[in-house]
Amino acid sequence: MEQWEKHGILTYWMKKVFTYLDRFYLPDNKMPSLSQTGLDIFKKQIFAKLNEPIVKAVLELIESEWEGEVVDWIRLKKIIACYRIMGITDGKIEKVEKSNELIWQGKQDLQYYKDMFEKEFIRQTSDHYKKKAEEWMQNCSCPEYVEQASFALKKEEEKVLNFLDKETSPKLLDALEVVLIEDKAQALTEKERTGVNDMFKGNRYEELRKLYNLLLRKEKTLCFIYDKMKPYIEGRGKAIVNNSEVLMDPVLFVNKLLELKKEMDTMVQESFHNHQLFMQMRDRAFQNFMNDCIYMPSFLAEYTDILMRRGVKGKQTDNEKYVDEVFDLFKLLKQKDAFIARHQQLYALRLLGSTSVSQDAEDTLISKLKIELGAQYVSKLVQ
Repeated sequence: MEQWEKHGILTYWMKKVFTYLDRFYLPDNKMPSLSQTGLDIFKKQIFAKLNEPIVKAVLELIESEWEGEVVDWIRLKKIIACYRIMGITDGKIEKVEKSNELIWQGKQDLQYYKDMFEKEFIRQTSDHYKKKAEEWMQNCSCPEYVEQASFALKKEEEKVLNFLDKETSPKLLDALEVVLIEDKAQALTEKERTGVNDMFKGNRYEELRKLYNLLLRKEKTLCFIYDKMKPYIEGRGKAIVNNSEVLMDPVLFVNKLLELKKEMDTMVQESFHNHQLFMQMRDRAFQNFMNDCIYMPSFLAEYTDILMRRGVKGKQTDNEKYVDEVFDLFKLLKQKDAFIARHQQLYALRLLGSTSVSQDAEDTLISKLKIELGAQYVSKLVQ
């Protein structure tokens, strides 16, 4: 590094002494500038011969930092910057007035940097975290692994952005995401006692959110979460629709489903940020167990009838809120005709007896049915 700094000073003053030669004679004769000539000489006579030990020394320092030692990253940054400077063409060296620092300018070609340093840096970093991933998988729970991997990715990304070329960042992160996420996602989510199924059962939404954010970096690995979410929801739902005591009471039946729907909606929103795939899997799970229950259409219609006749304690807007929740279940029904038929009968009785507590809620439901099924299909309800 000392030789490089001295070479820069000599090149700068050579350019200053021979200003006329550098500004007029060399360009007129289509010859490289004195700065570029000085850079080329250093690259061929010194840097190329020392490249292997330089790379080895830099990578050893980076490795020592992984082991907890303090590393002078400012000095390392200057050394790594040399690889980018060696790729400059039409180069010139200038002095920054405020700091008196010498800087190299010119057309940037990063191929030298990529070939001589970047490839080996990415390979070594990837190998290091591949070993770390194995270690964490053996000794850490799923949430602990997520914390370690997330911290490592953030740390390495910051390191690259601060000290290396910005083009290295996506390449390095892609390599690290393979060894830390893609290669471990399935085993990680299936960890005994701390995996995804245990997170679902324990309503550990924050752990699910952190796991989701990690796996989202390699989006195809999200299947290891939502493929487990679907049977979990189905199991919860079947426990309701197959419960003989619950089946004796339509209100209790639908309330149980609404509670489950609200719980799953909260999980999908808080843990998975309403990702489209998770919303689809949630809806498919509800469709599967709801449509296996022959009582579902009539129970939902009877619940709606009780809601319209008795209302909900509180403001009138509460009735419309409950209508929205009921309609969310209706949209998942395959036997919509059965619901409409039973709802029509009960609606007629409410009209004849003037027992509806909220005409606004009635109108809201009819409007939603028109949007879902078409105005002509629902026309009998309003005749």
